[in-house]
Parts: sequence; structure tokens; C-alpha cells
Amino acid sequence: MKKTELDSRVKDFIQRYSLILPRRTLVVGVSGGADSVCLLDFLARWQSEFDIKLHIAHLDHQLRGAESQADVRYVTGLANSLSIPITIGSEDVAAYKAERNCSLEEAGRELRHEFLAKVAADVGADRVAVGHTQADQVETILMHILRGTGTSGLRGLEPCSPMAYSRHLSPLPSREHSSLSLPALRFPCHSEPKLRAKRGGSEAISLRSGEAPRSNLLVIRPLLDITREETLNYCREHQLKPRFDSSNLSLSFLRNRCRLELLPLLRKYNPDVDQALLRLAEIARDDSSFIEQQALQLWNEVAREGDNALYLDKRKTRALPMAVQRQLIRLAGERILGDARDIEASHIEEIRSLLAKPVGKRISLPRGLICWGGYDEVVIASEAKRFQLLSSSCFFPP
Repeated sequence: MKKTELDSRVKDFIQRYSLILPRRTLVVGVSGGADSVCLLDFLARWQSEFDIKLHIAHLDHQLRGAESQADVRYVTGLANSLSIPITIGSEDVAAYKAERNCSLEEAGRELRHEFLAKVAADVGADRVAVGHTQADQVETILMHILRGTGTSGLRGLEPCSPMAYSRHLSPLPSREHSSLSLPALRFPCHSEPKLRAKRGGSEAISLRSGEAPRSNLLVIRPLLDITREETLNYCREHQLKPRFDSSNLSLSFLRNRCRLELLPLLRKYNPDVDQALLRLAEIARDDSSFIEQQALQLWNEVAREGDNALYLDKRKTRALPMAVQRQLIRLAGERILGDARDIEASHIEEIRSLLAKPVGKRISLPRGLICWGGYDEVVIASEAKRFQLLSSSCFFPP
């Protein structure tokens, strides 16, 4: 098999960050677009060398009618042609948006992550590969800047990171889930793991049938050092005909506005702005990693963990450099919520202000995170657990 320049770069990137481990099953999220199709084809071509089994996952968001169904058929056809097992899911993202009172982007992301986690659990995979490229990285950094971010947000997307889950997804058993009738799928000759997708058909996986696993699942991004133009060229060179998602042209989404309006404008001021943002992310990754290490070393000195809350010692935390204070607060939020998604720099500063404020000041933050100042400690907890908290040193606001 001929090894191209893109093959070499992606393989080097995978090895540099130890993204793929041998003798494992790897779930590949495939939307049908050029990036994910490029990723799937690359992994299929080098599957034997990596010594892995692949399993495709595709979620129909039910947002584009016949176009979404055509995506399902296209990805199913790819699975057939490559003899790779596939699981198809279907979710009404618009209905979930209304239930959660969140943006359509957030609703889609939460359901997509939960679906991928369920598929990974079903096939015994501990990693999910997605097709994010340099373009996604640039857009993500820019979005973080616009929303107001600290050093951690400037890191953008990581080559390998824990899967972020929503805790809103499990207790909604009443929603009906659609089923899909798909053509028979072919599977590799090697022994099959236990799959939700079966010979002779595929079943749409229901996200509320039980809580998805919330430990040790990683997202890997093998194409993060590759441009979007390179994935398009790869598809042309390998006679692949990816799908085009018409919603990528909608200016209703912030990411699309950044890609279609803001970035072209910024390139007029600096034609190399994409590379400048990528360098910024690399520097931020190095700096924040050092700060995080310092915070972790100090964690046991300044923080204590209760059954339902975390307590930061006011005096000891105030004595630390501000950068370390912020990282300790971020770590506390991650421990309570599972990840720091939606916790912005302004929220970190609000919590940090409690270190110097009198007893009783209470702050409510996204995803049910609540914080208040006790006599000697700042309490960081989840709203759902508020009335279970017990601490002799803390004042509980009404």
C-alpha cells in the first residue's frame, strides 16, 4: 500500500500522542462529511498495522429531513464497502433542545457524546476517534475568546481528552425513540464483539435506556494537525464522495459565523491568523499544563472533599498565585460536574472573589454549580446535592 504525505503526518501525530493502542476496538464517529470520511478511510487502510478493530457510529439528529436519512444510507454504504460494523442512532435534537432550554448546538453535542459513549460501552472500546482538523481547532479557539476564556480555553481541542458527558441525559425515560430500517450490514471475518448492530440489520440505539458510562472514555483527534483542504484532497484522490451538511451554511450557529464571516475578515488583517491562533493554543497548552501540575501538587493542602461538595481553605488558597487559585477552582468544578464545560473565565473569577468576601455570599453558575463562602472555606457543590451538605465550618445560605 502506497504511503502518502498525509498518511505519514497522521501516523506520526498518532504515535507522538499515543492516540491508538494495539489490540483494542476503536469507535469512529462518522457524520458522512469529508473530515470524518477521510479519518475512517485512513484508519481502515492502516487497521492491520495498528492492530485494531474498528466500529463506526453515526447519529441521525433528525434536523434535516430527507438529507439526514441520505446521510444514514451513505455512512451505512461506507460500512458495507469497508466490512466494518456500524451502529446507527436517531435522536430528536430539536425536542431535546426544548426540554433542556439550551442552544441547538449544545443539545446536539450532548446527545452525540452520549450516543458515542453508549456505543463505546457496547463494543468494549475505551476510545472514540473523531475527525476534527486544524480548521475546527482555529474555530474553537476563536469561539472561546469571544465567549471570554482563560488560559485553559485557549488550548482549544486536545489530541486526546476525556469524553465530556451531560448529566441531564439519563432521567428522561418518557421520550419516544425512532427506529431505523437499514439494509443488511457485512462484518469482518474476525470474531465479533457484542454489538448493538447485528448481522442482517441495525438497531437504533436509545440514549435513555440506562445511564452511559462516565469513566475512562477518551476522545482522540488523529487529524488535528491536518487542514480541511487536505481532507477534501484526500477524498478526491481516493475517489470518496463525502456528504455535504447544508446546516454548515447556516449563520444561526456561532461556529458557522466564525468560519464564514469572522475568520475571512481577520485574514484581511493578518493572512496567517489561523497559524497565529494555532501557535497561541500550543503556548497556552504548555503554560496551563505547568499551572495544572502546580495546582494538583497543592490540592490536598488547600482542598477537602465531602460526600457532595468540595471545600477550599480560604486563607491557604488566597496565599497562592492567582493563576494557581484559578486552576484549583477549575479542578473543583470538574470534580463536581465531571468536566469544566460551560464554566467560563468570568465564572472562575466570581468563585475566586468568595475567598475574600464575608460569610453567606452565594453564586449560582451554569449546569447547577453553586458556590458560597463559609467562615473558613469556600463551598463548591451541585444544586441537586445542596441540602445534603453537612459542614460544621460552613454557613449555608437560605
